[in-house]
Amino acid sequence: MGLLTLQPEISTKGRIKIASEPGTPDLVGAHSYLGPALASSTAQASSFSRRPLCRHVKAEQEFKHALDLNPNSAIAHARYGEYLVMRRRFEEGIPEDRRAQELDPLSAEMTATQVYGYIVGHRYDEAIALGQKVVELEPNVPLYRSNIAFSYFLKGQPELAASEFEKAKDLVGPATTGNQNAASFLGWFYAVSGRRHDALKMIKEYEDLSSHSYVDFYFVAQIYAGLDDRDQAIRYLERAYQQRSNQIAWLAADPFWYPMYSDPRYKDLIRRIGLPEPA
Repeated sequence: MGLLTLQPEISTKGRIKIASEPGTPDLVGAHSYLGPALASSTAQASSFSRRPLCRHVKAEQEFKHALDLNPNSAIAHARYGEYLVMRRRFEEGIPEDRRAQELDPLSAEMTATQVYGYIVGHRYDEAIALGQKVVELEPNVPLYRSNIAFSYFLKGQPELAASEFEKAKDLVGPATTGNQNAASFLGWFYAVSGRRHDALKMIKEYEDLSSHSYVDFYFVAQIYAGLDDRDQAIRYLERAYQQRSNQIAWLAADPFWYPMYSDPRYKDLIRRIGLPEPA
C-alpha cells in the first residue's frame, strides 16, 4: 500500500508508507509526488516517527512543517494522523485521517488509513462502514477486506469476521514479500479462532520466506500473540526491534497486543521504543 511508491503492502495495515527499505524514507518518489520541500519534511517526519528510540518531538515538528507548506496535502494529513494514532492520540489523529480522505476521496489508501484509525480507536461500526467503501474502490486488495474482518472480530461478531476473512483468504495466498501484512492478519485470525495448525503453517511460511527475502518479524510476533504464546511473541518483537521494523511503531496502538499489556517485557519494549504505555 505504498502511497508514494505504490509498493506492495509490506509495512502498513491499509495505511500509507514512505519507505523503500525498513526505516528509510523514499525521497525520490516523494519528491515527484509532493515537491522537494514538502516531500522532504513529510518523509523525514515519517522516518523519525517509525524509528525505535525515535525523536518523536522532531517528528511532530516535521509533520506540522509539512502542513504549513501545504495545508491541503492529503498525504501530509494522513501521515500526521497515522503518527498521532500510533501514539494513542486518537482524538487528534482520526480527524487528520478524515481530512486526508476529504482531500482525496477517491484514494483507497487515504480511506483505508482512516479505517485503521477507527479500528485502533475502538470505533468499529465506522470502520466497517468505511471499510466497505474501500473494498468498493479496490476489491482485490486483501488487506482492505481483512480490516473489515478485524473490525467484526474486535466488535464481538466472530461469525461475520470469519466470513470476511474467508473472502480475504482467496486473495492472500501464502506469505510472500509483497503480502506479509495481509497474511499476518489471516494468521492471527487462525490463531484466535483455535485453528492452531493453520496459524503455525503461516508462521512456517514466514520462516521459509526469511531465508531469501526481508521479513518484518513484527508480523510473526502478532500471530504468536494470537496463539497466546507470549514468550515467542516477545522473542519475535525483539527481533523486529533489532531489525528496525517499520511496523513496531504500532506496538502501543495495535489491538493484537491487548492481552500482553500487563507483561513487563512488553512494557519494557514500549519504553525503549519511546511509545506511551497503554492504560
